Amino acid sequence: MDKMSKEFIKNLSKAFKSLNKDFHKNINLTQLSGGVTNKIYLAHFENNQKYIIRECGNHTENFIDRNLELRIINELKPYDISRIILKQFEGGYIESYVEGRPLNLQDFKQENINKIIGRRLNELHSINILNDVPKNPTLWTKIDLWYEQCGRLYNNDENLKEMIDYIGQEIKIQKEKQKKIYSPIIFCHNDLTAANMIYQNENDIKFIDFEYASYNYRGFDIANLFCEHTGNHCKWELFPTNREQRLFYEHYIKHSLTPIDINTLEKEVRFYIPISFLFWSIWGLLQNKHSDVDFYFLEYAKQRLIGYNKYKNI
Repeated sequence: MDKMSKEFIKNLSKAFKSLNKDFHKNINLTQLSGGVTNKIYLAHFENNQKYIIRECGNHTENFIDRNLELRIINELKPYDISRIILKQFEGGYIESYVEGRPLNLQDFKQENINKIIGRRLNELHSINILNDVPKNPTLWTKIDLWYEQCGRLYNNDENLKEMIDYIGQEIKIQKEKQKKIYSPIIFCHNDLTAANMIYQNENDIKFIDFEYASYNYRGFDIANLFCEHTGNHCKWELFPTNREQRLFYEHYIKHSLTPIDINTLEKEVRFYIPISFLFWSIWGLLQNKHSDVDFYFLEYAKQRLIGYNKYKNI
């Protein structure tokens, strides 16, 4: 388990004290796997009381709006779709614990799991929050911002210059292509990895970790879900087949409050599949320079770019 800094423990202890808990009296502290933006811990106290501790990754404020994240989680409370943030403190959060287990990549092959995800994702996409701010899609704003940061961070890195220049060219190409694609702008999670979905029972799954959530293109959120079927190691054989994609669309559409044409949905999702791979490739390059999480960020960025090239002409 990664060692918490003295400063983080000091702030964490103070936060727990405000919840009438003595952090140093926890029975067991376990670092959870799956988190690559932050370090995630499970604190276990007497009487089976459990809390999630999230230690925010280094320099994540460069690409995550923590105040917006906190507001989103608070506005999602009435919908019972995620964890609750109990306390925010300098460097992290204390969150409620959601009973269940994180999904794994093989779960995506289970039709009942996909039925629940389809229902829950449609419910999420139907939620109306953040009503006092413009509901503009964040996809290209983030890509442009992150790419600009990469340009500065890798300015003198000749080994990656070709890769970064290529990404810049492809961003321009895809922006032009998008002009022919219509996809509704709705509230999106934007990071539905297997680890960010908690299986509770045969009827319910909770979504967690909304730090990348925003209003965005519907097609991107579903495309990103499909891309995450391949996992962090990009196991291309796990990418959903055309049949599996169609089945998911059927589960998703079944719970929609407004009619959705399945062929239209398929068209918009297919466009955003390579964009998802490009998005996370740029993210990996940023994290490679900033993060202290034990993860192969540069190799991940390269693999995601392979995914972009693999699916950009489907």
